[in-house]
Amino acid sequence: MGFNKAFTNFPKLETERVILRKLQMNDAPAMFSYFSKDEVTKFYDLTTFTSEKQAEGLIESLLFKYENREQIRWAIVLKETGKLIGTCGFHEIEEEHWKAEVGYELHPDFWRKGIMT
Repeated sequence: MGFNKAFTNFPKLETERVILRKLQMNDAPAMFSYFSKDEVTKFYDLTTFTSEKQAEGLIESLLFKYENREQIRWAIVLKETGKLIGTCGFHEIEEEHWKAEVGYELHPDFWRKGIMT
């Protein structure tokens, strides 16, 4: 999938255990549940969240950056429960060089379960 196609229609992807879909504002409580943990933000460029409003602001920012073709970030949702457990995606996109950085975060309850491998 080229970057242009990804920015035309937000791609929904599925694996055996998870669905990768566009973030929604109703994901904020679940996102707050893991961004409020120091172990999650330790290697992330955010301070640990202290309010759900911060999660709403992050979702707004990620959606805005997608609309401006700056990055694409998928919600990682468990197929079995529909629960948001993290996000993953590409940022620092340089379409002319076919370059992007990959990033992700997961709720610690789902670390070491082979989700990101």
